[in-house]
Amino acid sequence: MITCAFYEKEITPPIGSEIPGYYEVRVSTGVLDRLYVKAVVFGEDRPTAAIISIDACFLPDELCRRISARVHEFTGIPAEAVGVCATHTHLGVPSGEEIGSKEDALYMEWLYRAAADCAILAAQRLRPCSFAFGTGTAEGISFVRDCIMRDGSLCTNPSRCPTPKDLSEIDRPYSQSDPLVPVLAAYDENGTPVGALVSFACHLDCVGGTLFSGDYASVLSRRLKARYGEDFVSLFLTGACGDINHINHMTGIPLNYIDMGATLADQASEMIDGRAEKLHGKVRSLLKNAVCRYRRATSEDKANARRIVETGNAESNTMLGVLMSELLLDYEEKLERSGDTERALPVQVISVCGINIFLLPGEIYHEFAAQIRHAAGENCLFATLSNGNFGYIPIPEVFGSSVYPVQLCGGSMFEPDAGSKIAETAIELAKKLQL
Repeated sequence: MITCAFYEKEITPPIGSEIPGYYEVRVSTGVLDRLYVKAVVFGEDRPTAAIISIDACFLPDELCRRISARVHEFTGIPAEAVGVCATHTHLGVPSGEEIGSKEDALYMEWLYRAAADCAILAAQRLRPCSFAFGTGTAEGISFVRDCIMRDGSLCTNPSRCPTPKDLSEIDRPYSQSDPLVPVLAAYDENGTPVGALVSFACHLDCVGGTLFSGDYASVLSRRLKARYGEDFVSLFLTGACGDINHINHMTGIPLNYIDMGATLADQASEMIDGRAEKLHGKVRSLLKNAVCRYRRATSEDKANARRIVETGNAESNTMLGVLMSELLLDYEEKLERSGDTERALPVQVISVCGINIFLLPGEIYHEFAAQIRHAAGENCLFATLSNGNFGYIPIPEVFGSSVYPVQLCGGSMFEPDAGSKIAETAIELAKKLQL
């Protein structure tokens, strides 16, 4: 029989910590929702695999490696079977960014131990569990943010550009969003729900301001605790949403994070309370790197960026304005110093009773998740921003356009084939796990 346990710990930073997410200095002034690290450990005769979810915009590579190593040291779980992912809340822990907020080194040193200890303590509490999986649907709360304009161009968040577009200029979203809400629930020997993994594809950037918050995932967690008890732990896994957020650009109306969290909680509860299908099987995991090449700016690109920075005159369809050019120059300077031409991106699959949990690198576009589902099976969950900070992974078709996630910088680094390499690697691992 599979054993399982969940554990969670509050990690709300001190007020006054800097908040990453907007490439600017934002100093926290209070707490809207407490921040957490949450872990689930699966095992059979011993701990076998762990997933750790942290209320962070993103997590540095080295932090993820140290967390995995500490979990291995204290539990014996192989480091490659420990997945560490950020929820991508834009009101999360002070992990710093290329330009803008600074990392709080003392806090992050504490966080590495606290995050690992969540998995270690879960491993010490393993007990026989049964599982069920089901997929809900949350229509109308997430939207593709890349839009086709009436002049044929593409634009990300057209109503939020430095020079906002009029609604009449927008023709339609570039594609359809992903409304699926997959849920993997665990129950104790009495059939009582003890925890669940819930995934959904939408940026956690619905709140704004300077109060710490886990965004709509905080609401989801509170609603599920109200229903199943304070000891119930829900791990939120951010689905493939590099191009999806909460703003309907055809109306210009953003969704409220409370309503979004409540909708997801309702869908998750339906699965947990009986619509989910009972499961049997084993726990298995695999990890393989997808090696992706860095993109580089041309001499003309760099000269243009320097001109924009010097004059302060950016193109109106650039979502970050002058800052975009500053980020490009910072990225190019770092690559010149390192001499690196490629990077290994970890692709991880943890299978529980035949349900594949895909832990993918970066802010990957949702079309790649659809590709994986089609090839490897519908019964799966996705956790992006996993095992390090790898930036956006857009679809090849939008390269060469003005959409924000393809603008060259430390947040969008790789050649257009990176997403396909990641998807192909994920599919390969899933098929191996079926053998």
